[in-house]
Amino acid sequence: MKILHCCLSGCYNDNYNYQENFLSRQNKLDGHEVMIIASTEVFKDNNQLGYCEPEEYINNDGIKVVRVPYKKIINHRISSKIRAYVGVYEVIDEFEPNVILFHGIGAWELNNVVKYVKNHPQTKLYVDTHASYQNSATNIISKYLLHKMLYKSIIKKAIPYLQKILCIAIMEKRFAHEMYNIPEEVLELYPLGGDVIEDLEYEKIREEERKKLGLTDENILFVHSGKFVKGNIKEGEFTNDIEAEELSKYHCGKRTCELLRSFETVKNDKFKLIIAGSFAPDLQDEAMELIKKDSRIEYVGWKSGAELLAILCAADVYLQPGIQSATLQNSMCLRCAVMARPYSTYKYLIGDGAWFVLDENDMHNVFEEISNDSNIVEAKRRIAFNQAKELLDYKLLAARLYS
Repeated sequence: MKILHCCLSGCYNDNYNYQENFLSRQNKLDGHEVMIIASTEVFKDNNQLGYCEPEEYINNDGIKVVRVPYKKIINHRISSKIRAYVGVYEVIDEFEPNVILFHGIGAWELNNVVKYVKNHPQTKLYVDTHASYQNSATNIISKYLLHKMLYKSIIKKAIPYLQKILCIAIMEKRFAHEMYNIPEEVLELYPLGGDVIEDLEYEKIREEERKKLGLTDENILFVHSGKFVKGNIKEGEFTNDIEAEELSKYHCGKRTCELLRSFETVKNDKFKLIIAGSFAPDLQDEAMELIKKDSRIEYVGWKSGAELLAILCAADVYLQPGIQSATLQNSMCLRCAVMARPYSTYKYLIGDGAWFVLDENDMHNVFEEISNDSNIVEAKRRIAFNQAKELLDYKLLAARLYS
């Protein structure tokens, strides 16, 4: 089977732990011929959006990647919002895919993909969506010109020619229904997942990584990772996080400094906290000062996808008290317990398997609870891993595309 991933609604980065990386790799491991058509948009220095040159190459997973340039529409800024590209139909026609997964609902180029499917009705087309009230339609121009007019008209024309619109989370499903008037029966929950590795491989990686970190079996390793940014929700402003989740003008950030302060308040020498990622300039000085205050905290900088997964194997608890991140699902697949903000999707995915927190006091209470009874960590790890095997394994998520 030939499977095509279209990453044309945003950036595509090689060697990251994002959905398009995991899924395409799993498709390849399952014995299929895989290709990626991508924009030239990438993360530069793992933090800032930038652009590379159009090119063709084979990535580290042995998958052909074709990066295509925007069609110029007035200027670069407008071109990057409309997202029409040069030569996409021709690339698809040459590859002759059996299945196409178009990542991201908002792009003019979906028109050309639908045109191909019209001409080749045996080809199955899936479109996924990552858009929610937190990350999309956050101003009047974006909401009404881009989403309500352009993207809505494109997806409306596409619906008769696609199998399903795959929503990565509950709020994304709601956004798709409300913003684009997509019928509920077309929408399917398709969560971001992770790599569930075999027990022997996991134990080997875990043992090696914990040895590197100087940890014993008695140590409890916490990990917090990502692109660390500030939010604009003040401490204690929302007691109901679902309310904040639905208001696009609010962004809780990563809550990194709040996390560091609460960790420091629980003096347990068996605790170790690793911070892996990159800081926004307006956060770096404050965060590094807090890190330096506590010898149990280690900042390891930005890590590659493979390096971060190894750290997660060594970890016991993954900490995601702020904005949602796919790394939480990765961590569940690698047998971590999780602390998270109580988003509706996290409640669905983990239920009682997580510690849900809204503020520093909640975080302190979690660290205090673990300090008083470390056995609870193992219990939470088992619950999270069982959920991951059922809902988040990319072997199962990839297989959905073959049916």
